[in-house]
Amino acid sequence: GAGGMSSKRLLPEAIPAKYFDFTPVRSVACGGAFSAAIVDPGHGAPNHAAYSGNLFMWGANEIGQCALPAKTPAEVEIPSRVATLKSIVVRSIACGAAHAIAVDSSGRAFSWGAAQYGQLGYS
Repeated sequence: GAGGMSSKRLLPEAIPAKYFDFTPVRSVACGGAFSAAIVDPGHGAPNHAAYSGNLFMWGANEIGQCALPAKTPAEVEIPSRVATLKSIVVRSIACGAAHAIAVDSSGRAFSWGAAQYGQLGYS
């Protein structure tokens, strides 16, 4: 986005459903300058052949907050499916200033982003 004062929204505005493949959003989380949304995984996920993940992220990605390589791109302008979790059904997500932790339907935790203080749970 353009950033700065021209980028703020004073009134709530719906995020276009097409960005979530017209799938209902079940929950959202916000980090320092990035956001995440979990959409309905649908019936049969993740075993259905067409399943491609249910976590979307967008915003700042300077240090990999959006589950992409750092600064590749530096900013994700629209909600984008997290490809690295395409075979996982995400049930919840929490976002910190520059990191995220998601929990899948089996209770496993996945973390990514900034790690300078040990916040990812591994070294």
